[in-house]
Amino acid sequence: MIRRLKRNFIIINMTIVGVILLVIFITINIFNYRSQLKSTNMFLTQVIESNRIEGSSAPPSINTPPPESEKPRDEFLLPFAYAISVVVHPDGEYEILENEFDIDESELDKIINQALSGSENGFLYSHKLIYQKRTYFSHSIVAFTSTEPIQSSLISSSLVSVALFVLCMLLMFFISERLANYTIKPVENAWIKQKQFIADASHELKTPLTVILANNDILITHTDSTISEEKKWIDSTRLEAIKMKGLVEKMLDLAKSEAENNTPIFTEESISELTNRIILQFEGVAFENGVVLDYNIEKDLIANTCGDFYTRIINILIDNAIKYSPQGEGVTISLSAIGRKIQFSVTNMGEPIPEDEINSVFERFYRGDKSRSTLGYGLGLSIARNLTEAIGGSLQVKSSTQGTTFSLSIKRKI
Repeated sequence: MIRRLKRNFIIINMTIVGVILLVIFITINIFNYRSQLKSTNMFLTQVIESNRIEGSSAPPSINTPPPESEKPRDEFLLPFAYAISVVVHPDGEYEILENEFDIDESELDKIINQALSGSENGFLYSHKLIYQKRTYFSHSIVAFTSTEPIQSSLISSSLVSVALFVLCMLLMFFISERLANYTIKPVENAWIKQKQFIADASHELKTPLTVILANNDILITHTDSTISEEKKWIDSTRLEAIKMKGLVEKMLDLAKSEAENNTPIFTEESISELTNRIILQFEGVAFENGVVLDYNIEKDLIANTCGDFYTRIINILIDNAIKYSPQGEGVTISLSAIGRKIQFSVTNMGEPIPEDEINSVFERFYRGDKSRSTLGYGLGLSIARNLTEAIGGSLQVKSSTQGTTFSLSIKRKI
């Protein structure tokens, strides 16, 4: 799926860029062609004007120098082009003014007749010529020049355009591939996490389901036994069912915390009072686990946040600390103002998290090899992270032999 997304992304990008480049290069070539055609027509106009006969029915000699008012020949727009110009009299006779192509008379008759029967300007494709004609009172002048300069310029421009198009497409392919990797990376990560989530959830559900099915098979074979005699299998089934129920509920909580419509409602909250109430609820849980809660809560800390989300985050962090704290050890809780932030932190003295796993503690189903014997599903911290992001806070973890500390920071209302 990810490969298909990357391929489609590259194809779409290159198609769009390719079409744009084609339009640009075609436009450039059309503009170049029209520019060359315009220059050639201006050249022919100058040739005609330089040989124009005013008030005379006889053509001037080709060696007659042009009047001083006329533009000199070396100032023509296309000095590389060769010209043929003839003057045609009303009786159809013509005289050659210029014949720089050195074309023979039979061919010259053909091209003159074609030009006279055509429009004022046009192409003679069979001879690779372009012409212009001007009709005056007593005569007409027809000028011809080669189309090769236009063709040569068009071919050169086209070759350059093709080369640039290929280079641009190769460059775009390289850029699109890198851009696709960058753009698709979050989707790829989400896809990998989803697959991992399904695999982990299946693994977590497999064990209780296996136990439940095994217990049922035992009960089915003991048809003559009473309920009291088979109570241990019934209790085992009930315990595994409770585990499954807890896992499903956690998974639902995780899904809700990741849902786009899970929008927090921000109100002005007394974080100090809210934290004290949450800690009070855990006093009994800590006592049952043989853990002492040691807390220091700064008074009168106010924040504009979502009280429900904050409560759920703190519940997860304190419950997690108690769960992984050895009996007889204390769990230290603090709430204080640091600049414009309110920081809640909870520290337990359990086994430190390995350095190479510290960035994985907020991933789904993470519990670490050493904590698999502890009852839990590895979803709480992932839920806490999602809720923290929803209220615009930050959640950090530090772990060493001195203890593992989770810290939540939110904006303080001053």
